Amino acid sequence: MSAHDSPQRRSSVASAYLKDGLGTSAAREWNHLSGAPGNDVVRLRAVRIRLEGGQITDAVDIRRAVGVEIEYQVLRSGYALCPYYTLDNEEGVRVFVALDQDPAWRRRPRPVGHYVSTGWIPGNLLSEGTMVVGAAMKTEEPSLLHFYEPDAAAFQVIDSRDGNSARGDFSGHLPGIVRPLLNWTTRFLQTSSPTSRQT
Repeated sequence: MSAHDSPQRRSSVASAYLKDGLGTSAAREWNHLSGAPGNDVVRLRAVRIRLEGGQITDAVDIRRAVGVEIEYQVLRSGYALCPYYTLDNEEGVRVFVALDQDPAWRRRPRPVGHYVSTGWIPGNLLSEGTMVVGAAMKTEEPSLLHFYEPDAAAFQVIDSRDGNSARGDFSGHLPGIVRPLLNWTTRFLQTSSPTSRQT
């Protein structure tokens, strides 16, 4: 799979979202099929950022799961289509690429029709800041990229100051692409103090 575009271009796209106020673009739709990204096999109809309750949002609490929804129209059957999306941060760094691994459709040709595929990002994974979503569709056999819309949507990840996110009680800037809330364990092995030892 190609990276599709350079880190410099990804950075400029993220900067454009920030400067032009486009960071509120949590939903983008193509109302006319003829002008939608794609080809005679499949066309992109919409990309939306959703919370688990179904609300479209441009600001996500770092502790909550967020779904990237890709809506598309299959025009020709016989292709084992794989929707996927790219996620870049505001510095243009590729955070990850997420491919649809739904076992109900993996390696299975999709009949003609209307589809909505959603890839969920768990809470306490992303770092705070602007995330820019690129939406894409491919097949492996034959190897085809049917569409790639690099700046289809964007959203803000807002970090919690309540002390119950991966930030904990730290108030400074935390660098990094992701900010997972890991499960930590500590074993405490008590030793006798030096003053209580007998020599």
